[in-house]
Amino acid sequence: MLRDLQDLLRKKLGDGLVVDDFKTEKLLPPGENYASTIIKVDAVVRRNEKADKEVLHAIAKMAPPSVYGREMYQSPLTFRKEIGVYEHILEAYKQLELESGFKEDETFDIGPKYYGSRLSLDPNAEFDDDAAILLENLMVRGYSCGVRSVGYDLDKTKLILKSLARFHALGIALKWKKPEEFEKLKIFMKPVDLKLDGSMMNSLKYMVEKIATDSVIGKYASKIYALNFEDLFDTLMAEPEEPWGTIVHYDFWVNNVMLHVDENSKPDDVKFVDFQMYMYLSPMRDLIFFLFTSLDGDARKDIDELIDFYYESFLAVLARMECDVTKFPREVLDKHLIEDARLELLHCLIMMKILTLDVDGEDKTNPSGILEYGGNELYVIRLREIMLYYVEKGWL
Repeated sequence: MLRDLQDLLRKKLGDGLVVDDFKTEKLLPPGENYASTIIKVDAVVRRNEKADKEVLHAIAKMAPPSVYGREMYQSPLTFRKEIGVYEHILEAYKQLELESGFKEDETFDIGPKYYGSRLSLDPNAEFDDDAAILLENLMVRGYSCGVRSVGYDLDKTKLILKSLARFHALGIALKWKKPEEFEKLKIFMKPVDLKLDGSMMNSLKYMVEKIATDSVIGKYASKIYALNFEDLFDTLMAEPEEPWGTIVHYDFWVNNVMLHVDENSKPDDVKFVDFQMYMYLSPMRDLIFFLFTSLDGDARKDIDELIDFYYESFLAVLARMECDVTKFPREVLDKHLIEDARLELLHCLIMMKILTLDVDGEDKTNPSGILEYGGNELYVIRLREIMLYYVEKGWL
């Protein structure tokens, strides 16, 4: 239940704001969001007592309903991280661009409008049921996510990658131009405490067995067996090699990107959502994860060209921000691709389960059951694609 909406909105929209009425309902079906409860909020508001009424369309991100879910997704930390993006990091990027000569309407407007947040109504509580992050409901303006089991086509993928490159490059530009400010922002980049527990290990073992017994990729199972899962897991959050380190989303897949299309059904704008996992890593981590989880079948045929496109977009932003692009040679990017692809392999393989789940069928998920899910035919097809590409590129 969303309580005291007026007080929450006043933090961002001013003390004079009046909420005359509001209604809420669940925004997403079960199985479409795992780390929070998301509700739609339609509020009748006035900017002050004498102002005309207007309707505010928002969504409220609230804590998972179960204690298990809050512990699994480390809600007190992830909520603070997401608040940090809207209140500090995206604002820092905007200010940096303005100081670099960008006009207001040229700045990087990559997130939904932020209407306020809280961790509790109790000033003595760290986090409880009243925690909420209030954001613009982008769907009202025509934005939508792709179908997770299908992914984005080539045109949409290019628009997304151009924005992802800008997101990464602005982090590097801020680090170079305002190092003291960037260091202060690192408090929000604290990684979640990922653990290779029994459920995770069993899930990984199951995937290896699935690969080993497959008629197409079984012959490559030895390459997976050669990976030390414990060592890989221990290096997932290792500091990136400089100067490539930047703020990465680290949960960058089809459900966390929303697109707007014009009257000709051509994509013309993109928004990123769910900034709960971001941290300071190599930008290749986001790139690889997105390319292997969020493209449709035709776009996945052009992964090599899309990597080139991302790199060119990345350099273009750095150049406009007057950063030394010679510090980012292509041969070093290719080296990072190999290293980061190995780190992201487990991430991608586990994500394949979520991508191929049938949220309306018998494999509807819950926080405790995601890792135990056995997979379906589409899951096997996607496993094959990833493995064959990795083998072709020598990433295993």
